[in-house]
Amino acid sequence: MTRVLWLAHENAIFIFDVALTPSDLLLAVNNGEWQPPAAICALLSSEAQSSQTPLRGVLLGNLVMVYPLILEGSQEIFQLGPHLHLTERQHLVLQGIAEGLSLKGIARRLGISQSTVAAHVRALKRRLNCRTLPEVVLRGSALGLCNPEQHLPPLYKAPVKRSKNTRLRSRLPRI
Repeated sequence: MTRVLWLAHENAIFIFDVALTPSDLLLAVNNGEWQPPAAICALLSSEAQSSQTPLRGVLLGNLVMVYPLILEGSQEIFQLGPHLHLTERQHLVLQGIAEGLSLKGIARRLGISQSTVAAHVRALKRRLNCRTLPEVVLRGSALGLCNPEQHLPPLYKAPVKRSKNTRLRSRLPRI
């Protein structure tokens, strides 16, 4: 069983379980082979039901977040587009969130502190006018700022700091 968080549109979020494994569900969603259950789609307005927007999924542990690739009805998002400018670090943090990494995982991957990642997340929420991380991913992908299928760069490797004593010991002959 896999728990699904389906962001049908900005005003409708559904949580339900499906009988697929998380990886199988994610593959089916991203290939366009999966549709939400008819009983849940019936709860949406007829306008929202008729839109044939392709869906994308992101694996977040045992939860799969499913969202529309493009939000057609959101004027606010498209108004943000031309005026929105994110720093390189904010793009990387947004990509890490879309990839499903935790804040700690993003911090490790980028070689920065967890509190710095949290500050970038707050800035992203403010700039994208969002309250939650799923909303940030939804709006970021709708604006083309992140792609859940891409991955963050390889793990940052900090230079090894050698103390003065280490350098002195390396010069001494071994007995």
